[in-house]
Amino acid sequence: MLLILLGGCGKTDFQIPEQGTEQTETTEETKQIQETAKAKVISRGAWCVYWDTGAVQKAAESLSEYDELILFGCIYDENGDLYIPEQLEQLYEAFPEQGERTTRYLSFINDVIQEDGTAIQKSPEFLARVLKEEQLGNRVIEEMIAQTKAWGLDGVELDYENIDKQENLWQEYLEFVDRLSRRIQEEGLLLRVVLGAYAPVRDYSFPTAPQYVVMCYNLYGTHSAPGPKADAAFLQQVVERFDGMNVAFALANGGFEWDAQEKTVRSLTAANAGKLLVESGSDYTREENGAVHFNYPVEDGIHTIWYGDKETIATWEDVLVQYSGHDIKIDLWRLE
Repeated sequence: MLLILLGGCGKTDFQIPEQGTEQTETTEETKQIQETAKAKVISRGAWCVYWDTGAVQKAAESLSEYDELILFGCIYDENGDLYIPEQLEQLYEAFPEQGERTTRYLSFINDVIQEDGTAIQKSPEFLARVLKEEQLGNRVIEEMIAQTKAWGLDGVELDYENIDKQENLWQEYLEFVDRLSRRIQEEGLLLRVVLGAYAPVRDYSFPTAPQYVVMCYNLYGTHSAPGPKADAAFLQQVVERFDGMNVAFALANGGFEWDAQEKTVRSLTAANAGKLLVESGSDYTREENGAVHFNYPVEDGIHTIWYGDKETIATWEDVLVQYSGHDIKIDLWRLE
């Protein structure tokens, strides 16, 4: 921080000449520019999802490029018991052994599988029970630890969302994170906690031990009109909001397709979006922020697709590095 002494004492000997001040400011600015120029991505992670085991098999040769891999993930039944999807077990069994360089996490999500086989995604009701019922909360923590150790993995990922959808449970949630973090450390495991881009990090005291992972996507999606998952202005806001915290930035490939009325929206992988682009013969636009979009005709009218590919992800990474001004960590949602 530059300290400027004001000449209010009447003694010119103690005044700092304006020319010197400008020189100091220039030096500080130059130093900051140099540090930003040297900044880079120093760690990469990726989620491996249970409903697309083929993606992990296709990416098997490149998995060693990642510093962290996340098995996604364990959910719960209506009784609050841990539920491990059969596909997740298959993914774990087929998961290639990694070298010492790669850290592997098991993710736990507040999805709830119902008796009829349907799932409630990011259930706020289940979350409230875990946070308010101490016995259930403790059991959930112990099950996370036990399952992670049973599979010989290195750490736990906590991906509980909708923390304030029905009522504001942030204080209770952070107390739960603190309890989990302490138990995780006692067991010699690691902890990473997923946060939304708008998490109220300035309004509450967040435990400092975990690695936080910020979802830098869903700027547009199923909740909105057509648009990219992220853009430069959005990413800048995220960097500023989480400045000073131990965070990794999560970027998402793929995108969404909006129907002619923009009422029905479906998710697409980057590969599926690229295939539709080729098959439709449509012209496309790659925005300066990296995202690709195009329109194509179907029976009910003109559909709009926005998505991100490898080039998009690289552009967003550059934006995050530039705005951060220091080395950063990047996670990819998801392997495909």
